[in-house]
Amino acid sequence: MWNWDESNPWSKWGKKQHHDKDQCHHDPFDDDEYEQDHYCNDFDCGPDPELLHKIIKAICILKREIDKCEKILCDPRFGLKEIKREVRNIERGVFSPTFGLPEIKAEVSEILDIVNDLDIEFPITLLNDIKAEVSNIESAVFNPTFGLLEIKSEVSAVETIVGGIQDMLDNGTFGLVEIKSEVSEILAIVTDIVLNPVFGISEIKAEVSTIENAVLSETFGLAEIKSEVSEILSIVSNLNVDIEIPITLLNDIKSEISAIESAIFNPTFGLAEIKAEVSAIESAVFNATFGLLEIKSEVSQILANQMESPSLFLTSGPYLRECEEENIVVKALNNTTEPQTVTFVVRPLGFAPPLCPPFATVTFDLEPCSSAEEVLDLTEVPLNVEIRAIRSNMGVLIYAATTTCSGRKVTNFKHSDFVPVPTFCLTVCDPVF
Repeated sequence: MWNWDESNPWSKWGKKQHHDKDQCHHDPFDDDEYEQDHYCNDFDCGPDPELLHKIIKAICILKREIDKCEKILCDPRFGLKEIKREVRNIERGVFSPTFGLPEIKAEVSEILDIVNDLDIEFPITLLNDIKAEVSNIESAVFNPTFGLLEIKSEVSAVETIVGGIQDMLDNGTFGLVEIKSEVSEILAIVTDIVLNPVFGISEIKAEVSTIENAVLSETFGLAEIKSEVSEILSIVSNLNVDIEIPITLLNDIKSEISAIESAIFNPTFGLAEIKAEVSAIESAVFNATFGLLEIKSEVSQILANQMESPSLFLTSGPYLRECEEENIVVKALNNTTEPQTVTFVVRPLGFAPPLCPPFATVTFDLEPCSSAEEVLDLTEVPLNVEIRAIRSNMGVLIYAATTTCSGRKVTNFKHSDFVPVPTFCLTVCDPVF
């Protein structure tokens, strides 16, 4: 189409194209060099609107797909958190010291010992049935297809997939930050196109209107030029004097007028095409599906989704307590108008399951605008610990402090001291939340 000046910001949108200088012609009636240059530069064109349309639409589709993945993974009914919770419940049930597999084996052994000491005839089929049921339970738990190891493997695979998605979101080349950056650049460019006083839509409309007014002017427009040329031809044709008329001058005038008409009505870069491109740019910018408002709305939603989920899980991080810190006071305040819950866990660090050291834990069921507190005994808990809090709502505020046996406060953990995290790493020793 046209060869653009490098000062035009649209020059980075694709390949510069050659402009045939023969399309600009010198006006034989005007010797002013500046007017000639200005006349030749009246024709201008913007970037390909179809390319801009496709770029914006592709970014919108990509963001919608990422949003769908996030919603599925964070679904409270069947997302990653719910899968982990159910697996932990199964593990806790299987390894429970009260009614888990070791306890079942112990009770069966005791039953067998009692039965062996009895001098009465006992239906041996009952014992065989019990053994068979226990064997079935063991087979199910250790089944390579759908047992505990397979469940752990599948959960690990899900975590790997989630980790891959998170890596993609955090990728510096094509992740969420880069998408936001590119969307921001597009917004800046599009806004500049729309509002720029030098070459924006308003200026384009003004230039097109000026051209139309000039071409259609009754005083010096195209119709008036044709009328005057026709009069000149009539006068020249009616002359009876034998004079030499420079016919080349008339031919030049006709040629220039024809060139002007061709340029104005050209289907590729004439007035109609300029209007069409301006209309396409306006439609793309103000489109309700993928225009400026929709882009701003989706970016705002992504930022809101990022800020909601992690703040429900709080941790103090690793903490090495002194020997004199034998107790910990935990408090919670429900600063909402709905019932809420919060669970505190003082979790030992540096242990290797299945050797599980003692944990200190408590759960508060809080009525609206109420508070609760509890003193947890740490004498049996190792010195190297982490304090966790799992809240049902961000409006629940927490506090913790270690004390000596005499009640003297040693270390404070204010609400602002706890760090929000997206999730917790859990072992078979961790309490089920």
